Parts: sequence; structure tokens; C-alpha cells
Amino acid sequence: GGKRKLPSEIDFSHPRAMELLEAQWKDRMDAGMDGTMVDFGEITPDEALFFDGRRGDEMHNAYAVEYTKAYRQLFTKYRGEDHVLYSRSASAGTQHYACQFGGDQLSGFRGLTYSINGGVTAGSSGLPFWGVDAGGYDGLCDEESYLRWTEFAAFCPIMRYHGTRPREPWIYSDYAVRLYRYYAWLRENLLPYSIETGEKAHRTGMPMMRPLSMMFPEDERARAYGDEYLYGDSLLVAPVHEEGEEREIYFPKGRWVNLFDFQETVSGPKTLVKKVPISRIPVYVREGAFLPLFLNGDLHLGESMTYEKEKVMLISLPAEEERSSSYQAEGDRLIQKTKEGIHILLRQARDLHYVILLGLSQMEDAGSEISSSESDLTGEDDPKAVPMHRREFSAIEVNGRGLRRASSVNDLRYGEGFYLRGDGSVVLRVMPEEEVYIFWKK
Repeated sequence: GGKRKLPSEIDFSHPRAMELLEAQWKDRMDAGMDGTMVDFGEITPDEALFFDGRRGDEMHNAYAVEYTKAYRQLFTKYRGEDHVLYSRSASAGTQHYACQFGGDQLSGFRGLTYSINGGVTAGSSGLPFWGVDAGGYDGLCDEESYLRWTEFAAFCPIMRYHGTRPREPWIYSDYAVRLYRYYAWLRENLLPYSIETGEKAHRTGMPMMRPLSMMFPEDERARAYGDEYLYGDSLLVAPVHEEGEEREIYFPKGRWVNLFDFQETVSGPKTLVKKVPISRIPVYVREGAFLPLFLNGDLHLGESMTYEKEKVMLISLPAEEERSSSYQAEGDRLIQKTKEGIHILLRQARDLHYVILLGLSQMEDAGSEISSSESDLTGEDDPKAVPMHRREFSAIEVNGRGLRRASSVNDLRYGEGFYLRGDGSVVLRVMPEEEVYIFWKK
């Protein structure tokens, strides 16, 4: 019973189409809305006839462009550049006007698998800003898959939840709330890196989620791993999208350091079977990477920054066995390894408080290696690691000043110095300067 509203489309080829759209949105704009989901837009009947003479079959792809363009014009008129739009329909050109999302995905692991593939494919199709209904759209999502969805969403350009059933973590358990809180704060930790990655996507079209085949085009083995991707230049992400706590991971050429423990390193190209507890998603930092972060006063990932927020540069150094090497990143950042030691140059560093160096200590290749031809998961169940080894050094200097050795991270609050953490990383406290030159002296 009751009247049912049928969906309709505005004919944006009509010269007065924007008047109608603005009239529909006036009350919401007056109420302060500064963004929306630009839903549907892909169901144009073939027999439709538009004002400019085009038929529906001609407008099937073009309508998505006109649709998102109109919403962009509307929100720009009322909100300037301070608004967000994400569209379900997409075609070549929609990326100029709105972000994209993955539509109505299934709940559970099946929908998660489809979404990982969808996000990676969207990036390689020229859609750099993408997200998905975390947890899936239809039906109930079980707790295990919900947690894996949450981990994946934290490493998407857009992290958001939506569905026909509640998607709040407290629907599940106290543990789900704690895990969600961790990854929500981790998302905030990564904000400076994500902003840099997004700005590069805006300038160049290079997506934020990048398939391995795009980043390592000469690597034939990488093409087989469509469920892995690089988030930006420097983070290898391998989401778990099946039940259990194990997955096969392919590591392309280079050295990769575990983002969560700062100790485990893997030298690629290599395929490993990894144990992955429900609390973790496999994420590895690329050799030579510069990751700008926000961290709390204790410099921990995934913890509250409500009262303290420090600007930190995380740097993954070249392998010890390399005699000489050089890595340069955008923003005039440079790592150079010579026989005298490691030289690091950071420009535009006036807001920088700390530098964390990775790759000076390591546990190598925790996991079981398999050949790319094996179809089943083989190898030992328990990860093995060699004892941790730290590179020797005689001094650490910043802009020619020798640094004192601090007794704790807290001790670094009171001035320049360095602290050797138990996880093998080295924390440097630096004073805000336009340029920061660090010398790790052998």
C-alpha cells in the first residue's frame, strides 16, 4: 500500500537542467550539506531520447560524466572547493568531478574479494580516488569478515561504511570496537602520506591504489597477484579476504619492512605463506621510502592523538649489503649510501618533529617460501626469524651537530637526540628547520 516513487533521470543536455537540480537541492544546501553520494546514474534506457537528440544507447557512458559534472558544478557554487562527492556510475572523465565507490557489494568475504579486485582495477582504469561500502551493502556481515573489511578499508583512498544492516563495530563485540579504533587512528597516522599520494594522483592521474603489474611491469610473477597493491609509492598491501589467519604474499624486487613491527624484512622477488592474525593486515614499507606521518607523543601507530600529535618522517633505509645506492622522492627528499655512511636530506621540514629510521635492524624473511607454480599452501606453520642485528655506527649527526643518545622516547621531548628502540628502529628528535641533513656515520 502507498504511493511508490519511480526513479528518474535529469536530462543534463537541456539548457535548464541545472535549474532543476539546484531547486531539488536548495533546502539541503541551506541546511549546510557539503557532500553526497552521487548514486545510480548508470541505468539509462536505450530508447531514451535526450534534448540534444542523442539516444540512450549513445548516452550510456556519457551520462555518468554529465551527471557527476552537474553535481560538481552545484556543490562548487555553494561550497567552493570544500566539499566531497563520490559516484557509483563511472566513465572516462568522471574522475575530474567526483571520487568513485564500488557500488552495492555482497557482505562477507566474497564481497571483500570482489572489492579488492574492483579497487585495483578502478585505479588501473584511470579512477584514482576510490572507496567501497566496507562490510558490504546487502545483508549481515559476520565479525571475522567485518574485521578484515575494516583492515582493507584503512588502506583505501576512501574509508567509509554503508549497508542495509548496521555497520557500527559495537554491533559485534568489544574486540571489534578496539580493532576498529586502532585502524581508525592508523588512518589518521597515515593522513600526511595519503594527502601527498592524493595530490600526486590529482596532478598525474597515478592512482592511490596501484596494481603490482603497474608498479613492476617487467615482473611477470607480479601480474598473477591481483589481490595485492601498492597504496601510494611505498606501502605494499596484501589484504586477507578468506577465512583463517594465513595468506600467500608475493614480494616484488627490493627489500620490504613490516609496517607494524618495524623488524621483519623480506627481500624480493619472493613468495611467502604468512601467518596473519585477525588483528593485522599484511603491510610492508618499500626500501627507500619516505612516509610522512602523524603520531602521538609515544610515537605509536594506531593510538589516540586527541591530546598530542607529532609530525614524523618514517624512512626505510637501503639494505646493509648495498655498498652504494641512492633514492630520491618528491619534495626534494634524498637517501644516499656511501662507504662513509648513510646521508639523508629532507627539505621543507619546518613542521617536522621526529624522524624514524627503519632497516638498521632486521629479522629476515619470517614465513615459508613457496615457488610460484605451487597451487596449495605449503611450508612450516611457525614463522622463523634469525636473531636481530643492528648496524654499527660511530655517530649520528643532524645538520653537522652530533646527537646525544637518549634514554627513552620521552627523553627526546627535551631536545635533539636519538633513541634506539627495542623494535630495532631509531628515533631522531630534530629541530624545525628548512632543511634537515642527517648523517648516519659508520
